[in-house]
Amino acid sequence: MIEPCDRVSHCGGSPNNARQPRAGMLRPILLTLVMTCTVLSRGEAQRDWTGRPAVPEDSVAMSVLEAEERGSRRPPAVTNNADRYHNAHTGTHERRCVNADADSKRSGNFVAGPLLLYNDVWRQGYGKLWWHPNEMPSEAPMLTVEATRLDEVAESRVYETRDIASPYGPGESKATSTRFYPTGIRLPTVGRWMMVATAGNNWGCFVLTVR
Repeated sequence: MIEPCDRVSHCGGSPNNARQPRAGMLRPILLTLVMTCTVLSRGEAQRDWTGRPAVPEDSVAMSVLEAEERGSRRPPAVTNNADRYHNAHTGTHERRCVNADADSKRSGNFVAGPLLLYNDVWRQGYGKLWWHPNEMPSEAPMLTVEATRLDEVAESRVYETRDIASPYGPGESKATSTRFYPTGIRLPTVGRWMMVATAGNNWGCFVLTVR
């Protein structure tokens, strides 16, 4: 398992240091690709996914330590939306921030991806990320992603959506498929960004460096 990020260094790890996937990880990687293809077409991704400026009422966390402390105080999430690879993703089930150094990664109650492809997509002028929560009630709660730059002072952004989707492909059906949030989130600048995702009781925190 890849360790959660070092809270003192504010998650400064590099994707170049990511471990190569083991053979047992190939199936979750395939699922990641399926979910990535499900997310958004380029045209859909270019609709208003620039988010909005954070306002004082949002009370956005400004550091990894602050984000994790708040995550520890949220109610626990009930796992009713797990896919067949629930325990195969790297990262941690603890509510701790993790580096975005794998195709898909777990933080707390979320698995997010495609993290390693994000920079290529970003440089083309748009964004693409999916968020798979552990807990999904019959009516999907609002997904809120708060993005804070860690390496220098910059305006925080807030992204919100209720749109959900399900992966498709061999072995998937309405009876077995899970639900996730497809988004076209485009971070505003290069730099090291902390993205804190919440939806109902779900919480996750991912640190991604845009280059």
